[in-house]
Amino acid sequence: MNTNYGFGEFASVADLVAKECLRLKPREELLLVTDSRASRKLVDAVGFAARAAGAIVQEISYDYTGWGVEPPRCVAAAMAAADVVFSLSQLCHERAVHQARRAGTRVMCALVSEDTFLRLVPVDYPKMRATAQSLGRIFARGRKCRVTCPLGTDLTLELCDRLPVIVTGTCHEPGTWEFLPPGTVAVAPREGSARGTVVISGSADPLGLLDGPIQGRFEGGYLRSADAIRQGARDASRWWEALSAPRDPNMFNLAEFGIGINPRARLGGDLGEDERIAGQVHLGLGNSLALGGEVEASGHYDAMVLNPTVTVDGATVVDGGRLVGLEL
Repeated sequence: MNTNYGFGEFASVADLVAKECLRLKPREELLLVTDSRASRKLVDAVGFAARAAGAIVQEISYDYTGWGVEPPRCVAAAMAAADVVFSLSQLCHERAVHQARRAGTRVMCALVSEDTFLRLVPVDYPKMRATAQSLGRIFARGRKCRVTCPLGTDLTLELCDRLPVIVTGTCHEPGTWEFLPPGTVAVAPREGSARGTVVISGSADPLGLLDGPIQGRFEGGYLRSADAIRQGARDASRWWEALSAPRDPNMFNLAEFGIGINPRARLGGDLGEDERIAGQVHLGLGNSLALGGEVEASGHYDAMVLNPTVTVDGATVVDGGRLVGLEL
């Protein structure tokens, strides 16, 4: 993987972000939120493109303190005062994001590396929006969902008239919450409805790539167990320990069910990309408030279910990891 990208390689993608993803207007106030891990090249490229679009750009940075941790209060206050936030930080499901949205701020969380920014952000946005909206309608109208996979997943959950989070990378209206890279549709299932067996494979937060599949059991909407399938694999116990670390039982809540729709995404251990792989399922555990759910938790961790078959009210939406009837 090339890690010696020049500024010019980011310029055209950053211009796409300013004009298509954010649709910045002259004199809008854009706050770039960064942490100690952010790529300086990405920050500078997005800032340059935003200024070229006529926006007033400010940057605020803080030290990375861990996934799901709230930013300092001064950062949260600045976010709520801006017209647009473009985050190249750990921000995702935190209260600071919800507070900014309630104040009318458009919030774009860019969960990208230099590589994924260049590889996954330049997509056909009108086509992706159409695909995402079609899948979103299925989620919004559906009631019963079942997920199976060749490794043994057989999980059922209920959908309940909640608007799905449609991640198309376009953040145009006040209070909008979006992500880069684009390409997933997700929903918070009805609390307490998830039941059955799930086999997590490929990757899971906060571990990244897994050393073997993890078989879990859901009952009453909560993950009750997690065991290694492969002899000698240690990540099942590590994952359980990570979920248990905050001493918050709501970290085991099934907060999110989502399907990827980005044809450029590939498995690599970064859930910001992995959960966007076309036709693959991700499950989120913990906090569901940002998705319209009712459970507040200390954090939110995602995990992959690979090669799934998904049915909604008996109709097949994904068949063995391939989207059915949805153009990409």
